[in-house]
Amino acid sequence: MDQPSIFISYARIDDELPPDEPEAFGFVDYLRRRLRYEFRQLSGGELQAGSTGGPTAERDCEPIFEKSLKNASLLLIVISPNWTTDTRCLQDLKDFQDKFRPTETDGITETRIVAVGKMPVHTAKLPKPLREVGYRFYQEEREDGTVIPFFVKGKPGPQQYLKALYNQQVKNLAQELWSAAQLRGLDAPPSQARPSRPSQTEPTRLPPPKALLESSRQSSRRVFVAKPAGDMQGSYHTLVQELTGPSRGYEVVPPPDSDMPNDGEAAKKYIESALASAELSIHLLGNRPGFAPDGEAPIVELQLRLAGSLTLALKQLGTSPDAAHVSISATARTAPPAPTRVFLSYSHDSPDHMDQVLALANRLRRDGIDAIIDQYVQSPPQGWPAWCQAEIRKAGFVLMVCTESYFRSLENEEEPGKGRGRLWEGRLIKQYIYDEDSITNKFVPLLLAGGSRAYIPVPVKGASFYQLDTPDGYESLLRLLTAQPLHPMPELGPRKSLPPQQEQAKTLRQTPGGTELLLTQKARLMWAPKVLPDAQNGASVRDPQAVLAKFLPHDNTLQPQDKLVGETLANFIQFVIQHLEAQPPVPEQLRIPVDSIVYLGFDERDLGVAALLGESLKILNIDPEITGIQGDLAQREALRLVQLQKCDAVLLCWSNAEEIWVRSLAYQLDWRKLGRDRPFVCRSVVQLKPPDHIKDFFRSLPPRRYIDTVIDATETPPTPQDIAELLRQQLLARP
Repeated sequence: MDQPSIFISYARIDDELPPDEPEAFGFVDYLRRRLRYEFRQLSGGELQAGSTGGPTAERDCEPIFEKSLKNASLLLIVISPNWTTDTRCLQDLKDFQDKFRPTETDGITETRIVAVGKMPVHTAKLPKPLREVGYRFYQEEREDGTVIPFFVKGKPGPQQYLKALYNQQVKNLAQELWSAAQLRGLDAPPSQARPSRPSQTEPTRLPPPKALLESSRQSSRRVFVAKPAGDMQGSYHTLVQELTGPSRGYEVVPPPDSDMPNDGEAAKKYIESALASAELSIHLLGNRPGFAPDGEAPIVELQLRLAGSLTLALKQLGTSPDAAHVSISATARTAPPAPTRVFLSYSHDSPDHMDQVLALANRLRRDGIDAIIDQYVQSPPQGWPAWCQAEIRKAGFVLMVCTESYFRSLENEEEPGKGRGRLWEGRLIKQYIYDEDSITNKFVPLLLAGGSRAYIPVPVKGASFYQLDTPDGYESLLRLLTAQPLHPMPELGPRKSLPPQQEQAKTLRQTPGGTELLLTQKARLMWAPKVLPDAQNGASVRDPQAVLAKFLPHDNTLQPQDKLVGETLANFIQFVIQHLEAQPPVPEQLRIPVDSIVYLGFDERDLGVAALLGESLKILNIDPEITGIQGDLAQREALRLVQLQKCDAVLLCWSNAEEIWVRSLAYQLDWRKLGRDRPFVCRSVVQLKPPDHIKDFFRSLPPRRYIDTVIDATETPPTPQDIAELLRQQLLARP
């Protein structure tokens, strides 16, 4: 055949046109058109697509129908309640499986079948190969059972976010179909003649499709975006699209197309695993709480609570920063954060006053606070106003040293010619408090010896102030800056919380060789819009703090790193982007922690190379697990299933094995199908010598639903040290 072909099996009723909609398309007709468009974008060719439920003439013309099914190498099934009751559709599946049974196992044939969901069907009503629907063109609200289709009245939508979801699903589906079609050894399209098999000495390198090159340019930064309740779905997908778009390229976890488990313990592990890999969390707070996993709080509260109690422990081994890895532990909210950055805002009343403020900054730095003051800087190249604005933005706290002159400057009451520097500084502070519409304790009033409460500026007059000339004043300030309250509030619930000192000692464990642990509480950026996106005119205005208290009635205190915003979605997205851009990237850490269980998969033809890869992993302090090499095949398969269920990460070694082995094993790495209670930390294919065009093509079009990274070691010297260095670089690529 000239081009690869796909057979589409669907119930005819699922492609009917709605009445009185002259510009409408049938679901399958529109899907076929969009797939052809995406195929052309990927490679300049297109797949042929036959179908079961097409026009009656095609239905009645048995030779055309039989020829189309017999020639197809892939079967695309449109799942719906109508499909499960259509005997002709069920026969399609049986005929397709029977066609390959003489030469393939059922497991291999199942990799040729791709299911898309038009509407939900209970798993028990589906044949075994279709129990996991990979591409759903609808959403199910588990909170109330509502089904929201992406395709309504003959076109995607109607909401913009539903159109975006439809288009993204088609793109993902097209990439998997095209990749799977090429895997079957079918002829390449006319625009790209298939090369002959190259020699090992002169490998042919095929360029990856342009569309995939563009989509693969991702930031190395990962952001947790909490799964929303039903009333925040549109805002969630708009935010995700902004973060993951080509202009920014942040990675969002948990994956937007993944579902939170129904089991309570599994849901907690699902959330904690995603939080562990992200540098901050984002939460969208509407009116609804979301569905509640078994035995747990509803998902909006659950994610807020876990994000507030999760601490990232970055361990530096010895003196080499390259040996960093991540360990995660849930600690009390009072666990001390990383060195807090503070900016001291004050007026130049007199040399003596300036010396007092400088002494305060020096004392804070000696006590582990990253204090910044203008006296540490000679002359910033961007100018004082821009420097001040940047420092206010980067600081966790702004310490306002309140005096009469400072008060007059901020309130625009200073005498002409005096306090001009404080005037623009005061305006910046006011703009931050009022214009950003954020609820925060970022600005802290301080009183030095002789200071008066009357000189605390109006915008922060209701906040706690600190009298530093009293015995307890400085200690109270230090407790605020280090998140160490004098009387920590214990966690509510059946479990007894350990005192903060014990919890800290447990987390800050020391190891030989100078191990050092740095604890950093992650920021929570929360959007509680004063007016909901779908609110009618005249709707009541919400209080963001009251909204937060509704979801966290027992623990809604904002920590210094937390931000609660009540503006429009557009303003919140801008705030999130500015916050991310203002923060330095989290230091790189191994995606596979040292204490992880790593499954090393390989074909028997690659036994020697797998041993080399195993030695490389040991250099990185990772001990791999392998499946039995000899013995009964069924026992070996059973052992592999157990190992895949309990391991944290998977590395597939590929040297001399055929590509079908790699893809077949990759398709088994869906954590839900394996019955796991959490996703894998990492699923990688390591390509080793020899280089060839098949491995090149695999890197350009990997099965992205099942493989996270492909590491090219085909040109790396085959020594454990060199391969270990390459693995270290690749595994450090994302936080």
